[in-house]
Amino acid sequence: MCVYVSQSGETADTILAMRYCLERGALCVGVVNVVGSTISRESHCGIHVNAGPEIGVASTKAYTSQYIALLMMAIQLAEDRTSMTARRNSIIDGLHDLPGQIRAILQHDSEFQSLAPMLAKQTSLLIMGRGYQYATCLEAALKIKELCYVAAEGLLAGELKHGPLALIDEQMPVILVMTQDSIYPKVRPAFARAAAQVADARPFLPSSSSRSARLSSRSSRAAASPSSSPTTPTAASTTPSAPHLGLSWKRPVRRAGGPPSPS
Repeated sequence: MCVYVSQSGETADTILAMRYCLERGALCVGVVNVVGSTISRESHCGIHVNAGPEIGVASTKAYTSQYIALLMMAIQLAEDRTSMTARRNSIIDGLHDLPGQIRAILQHDSEFQSLAPMLAKQTSLLIMGRGYQYATCLEAALKIKELCYVAAEGLLAGELKHGPLALIDEQMPVILVMTQDSIYPKVRPAFARAAAQVADARPFLPSSSSRSARLSSRSSRAAASPSSSPTTPTAASTTPSAPHLGLSWKRPVRRAGGPPSPS
């Protein structure tokens, strides 16, 4: 089975890859936002995320909708594995909590806006994360490039010491996405290394004031090293958010001797 993800459903390289696999008998599943698009029509089955038209380049609703759609598809595929029942239930509970988490994040608008004057003066920006959040970093970097014409790059936090660390100084802003999951302990060393390169590290962890305080204490000690001088930025941390969605499936119709036909 091959899964093809596209907001417009008209992404040329994705369509070429899909047609290549169709010719070789693979089951092709499309995850698109635009109903009636090429991927929607030519794939055997798939999901319309129904996020609505993408009016501007700043739109992130298609990305978050596709993220949740793929997650729900994975839950469906794992339904017959009893060993994964507890994990599936915890994910489903987490999806139900998302609307409230989004509302909580939006209450911090003023704090995000306070970072804007500092970031607006920069010509480059590093956004780092690990695990599932790496894709979020890549998407964030893309949006910043499109909107601000800033050389933003999404990086794996685990690869910080293999090159990117050399780019970090008092003038280089760094945003670290540090979600409270199993990856969190592995991202903390990256935060410490980045904080040691600058004088001002600002942890932002709205869901846990105690953990934020601990991070602030560590970053202050790192920033107090003799090699640091008082100037600009560095690390910020957020919790993940995505909208609650209504999904529609195109159910495959199984044909004898071949893959499902489009419905």
